[in-house]
Amino acid sequence: MERMSERGTTATIPVKNGRVSEAVIRAVADAAEVDPADMTPLYDIIDPDALDRLFRPTSSVTREVESSINFTMAGCEVVVSDNRTVSATLLSQVEA
Repeated sequence: MERMSERGTTATIPVKNGRVSEAVIRAVADAAEVDPADMTPLYDIIDPDALDRLFRPTSSVTREVESSINFTMAGCEVVVSDNRTVSATLLSQVEA
């Protein structure tokens, strides 16, 4: 899902199945309107396997503390939440 904000286009992807790291790449590509092949590889910014482990689905374990991780990729602010939602917001040219 994409929406416009004061900062720029935001792409939000809920991850029901699959890898959070793949959703990050899709969300950033959507928000920045670029081909994923033209972006800096995710592993140059953050360890994709560690990201997937951190936000892997849990069946019966309830997390006591809500968590999220934020980083910048391809001119976008990326937020991965513990509910396995990935949001990428394109930063303005001044902020990027």
